[in-house]
Amino acid sequence: MDLYRDVFDGYASRYAPNLWLERVPDSLEDAAAFLKDKSRWR
Repeated sequence: MDLYRDVFDGYASRYAPNLWLERVPDSLEDAAAFLKDKSRWR
């Protein structure tokens, strides 16, 4: 594990935790529109 420690420590998930807490999309298209500007990967 020590060999990959720097890689794992630098990783950030694509979306913030609890993103769906306020609202759950009704369809796949609705989910895609909702997630469009919420990604932390740029």
